Amino acid sequence: MARTKLTDLYKSLKDTPLIYENVETLQVKLGGDEKTELKISNQTGASGDIDLSNVTLEFKGEKYEGLKFELEDILEDHGNEGKDALFVAESDDKKFEVEANVDANYDQSGIVEDVEWRSLETFPKDVKEAGKRPDYADVDGDGDEEESMEKAFKDKEKMDEAHCTEEEIAEGTCGYSTDGKPRRKPAGPNLMRERFQKLANIIK
Repeated sequence: MARTKLTDLYKSLKDTPLIYENVETLQVKLGGDEKTELKISNQTGASGDIDLSNVTLEFKGEKYEGLKFELEDILEDHGNEGKDALFVAESDDKKFEVEANVDANYDQSGIVEDVEWRSLETFPKDVKEAGKRPDYADVDGDGDEEESMEKAFKDKEKMDEAHCTEEEIAEGTCGYSTDGKPRRKPAGPNLMRERFQKLANIIK
């Protein structure tokens, strides 16, 4: 039986490189209740590792090529187990944000271990305030998924430090005043009653 040399086989393909395009298809919400089909391609480099420097996204009849996702913020540090990070990319008219799990030494290694494409959100590029990522994950457990992720993590940090709920902090009954700043004495009901009476000119 005659053997075919790999070089001969390659030439028989008219010197056309064998390219395998890894396309991932998911159903995502993109900030709404209805799921949308999302196609992701070009998210791996030649070595097979995740490379977010030239990603193509397709959804709702639109195709966005050459998206360069860059690290925007570290959402949570798990020590040696890695970090949860937020990556951002921009097209001519849109801003894209997605969560990813990165190596514990990402600053040196640049290794992205996994991308949570179901967390993808898109915003108009020219809207600054609307571009703040909503707290869909409800990281601070207050039930508010419309507040920004930035605010949610700050609230969670306060609660972790004081072992208080956000509601207790808002009420001023857990070592915080009603403006959210730490105080030596909690602003309990008696202090709040006194404050309202002063405002109403009932007492001096």
